[in-house]
Amino acid sequence: MQPVRVQSLMLTLTPAPTLQQWKKYRKNSLIALHRLLGYFPPPSLPEITWLETFDHFGLPAQKFQFDNQDPICGPGSTVAGYFIKPPNAAKPVPGLLFCHWHGGQYDLGKNQLLQTSSTGLTYAQELVSKGYAALCIDCPGFGERAGTGPNGTTERGQAEEQAWFKLHLWHGRTLWGAMLRDQYLALQILRSLPEINPNRIGVLGISLGCSLATWMMALHTEIRVCVGVACTTRYQELIEDHGLNRHSIYYYVPGILQHFDMEVLHALCAPRALLCLNGAEDKLAPPKGVRRIEEDTASIYSAYNAHNAFKSIVYPGVGHAWTPEMWHETHAWLNQWLNV
Repeated sequence: MQPVRVQSLMLTLTPAPTLQQWKKYRKNSLIALHRLLGYFPPPSLPEITWLETFDHFGLPAQKFQFDNQDPICGPGSTVAGYFIKPPNAAKPVPGLLFCHWHGGQYDLGKNQLLQTSSTGLTYAQELVSKGYAALCIDCPGFGERAGTGPNGTTERGQAEEQAWFKLHLWHGRTLWGAMLRDQYLALQILRSLPEINPNRIGVLGISLGCSLATWMMALHTEIRVCVGVACTTRYQELIEDHGLNRHSIYYYVPGILQHFDMEVLHALCAPRALLCLNGAEDKLAPPKGVRRIEEDTASIYSAYNAHNAFKSIVYPGVGHAWTPEMWHETHAWLNQWLNV
């Protein structure tokens, strides 16, 4: 039997549509995205339980948890996080939703916020020292949610992640959708805190955190600025590069290539401020795909007359990393668009 080739139904953004055409497609593409992610209980602002306060290199930090109100999650519905803010802030400050990475480090989760970055400071120190407050939660199967999956406390790591993926699939939804829903609840918590200016909200992360940050920016207009590091991945180029197994199973949304590739997802962020930082040697984000995303996303930002609100840099000789040079760009971008 000869293999059957499925014709893709993707929209191409080259040549660029008019702004009127894009706005119509934008609305339809958001509907498609939500359908692809699956059917979840409507999110509402959860009740927060504050657990403890601690000092992080002179920065006031608080641990909290909330119930994500998803009945199929069982023990995994309890989500833990950290909130770290500038000391003695006289007025509400900009808030950053920090999305942690994957890297197979299932025990890390939200603790990445407290780990040392490439600059020698912790991620929290890098962000809070510039005048931002930062909030980070555990993804399913990570940090304090490790061992809370469908197969019980003895299963952790990749096996637990796969079990979550399969359970959500049986319920007509995706693990990626569940992860994004948790991040949205965290976003609403962040915006509700008295220390935070709800109109000055950003999102950022590396690797898994980059993908979460970019999708969150595309889906939720409450977010004003995004910095995505080391995961500007276009699916078609990843396939061409034989890289399907470079990302973990959470990353795969059934049916998405029947609608669009990631240039559309990035274009959904327009006209809000989007910065993409990638290494030319990063196997998780083939440079050819990054360039295609750059070109098509820039065309939509141009349609909005918002040329300077989108920026993408590919660093020669850099792999899957957040280098000091990338941190310099991160701080400059956040400062420019959150007006610190």
